[in-house]
Amino acid sequence: MGTSLNSRARQLVQGEALSDPALETTRSCMGRSSVSGLPSLPRPMARTHPPRISTMRQLMSSLLLVTLLAACQTAPPTDAEGSRVNASTLTWVATYNNCDHASKLAALYDTDAVLWGTMSQAIISTPGGIQQYFERACMTNPKSTVELGQQLVRVYGDTAVSSGTYAFTVFSGGQARVVPARFSMTYRRNGDRWLIVNHHSSAMPAPPAQPSPPRQ
Repeated sequence: MGTSLNSRARQLVQGEALSDPALETTRSCMGRSSVSGLPSLPRPMARTHPPRISTMRQLMSSLLLVTLLAACQTAPPTDAEGSRVNASTLTWVATYNNCDHASKLAALYDTDAVLWGTMSQAIISTPGGIQQYFERACMTNPKSTVELGQQLVRVYGDTAVSSGTYAFTVFSGGQARVVPARFSMTYRRNGDRWLIVNHHSSAMPAPPAQPSPPRQ
């Protein structure tokens, strides 16, 4: 009886057909066993998993890593980038209102930028054409100014879009006139700067006329 118990105990400690929690329970029980002839045995070496289980775990780890990397690449843009794009639009407004050199406004546009100006009769697609457009705007006396209204910014990696409204104050015959307008600016990241690659601006259409009340 004692020999049989000793043989079975050694099998249990070596981990045959037992899970890890069962092994710990078995070792604990053997250290204080009251069964005659069942000595305490030394703690066995850690078991290694069969090759099939190890391969499956490596495969699952690889799949998890690929999933995490994909999630990082498609993560939504941070508020910091949206703030930088917003700051670029505010810089455009401040530069337009200062308007001491049209070249400073043109420098806010990428080299292949396209401009549809509020007062432009044709699309402008060259750096020189963009600078000439703003030279005409800056030559007026008094100079026109712009006030930013609503702005909606969306960032898509190295591209961003700012859409919103602004209002120009222009002068004709010494009289000021406010021209409400709407705009869309598409930006492209260039190093640590966001440069305009597409700028569309148009006067806000007049609200539709209210229908006349029916005659009584």
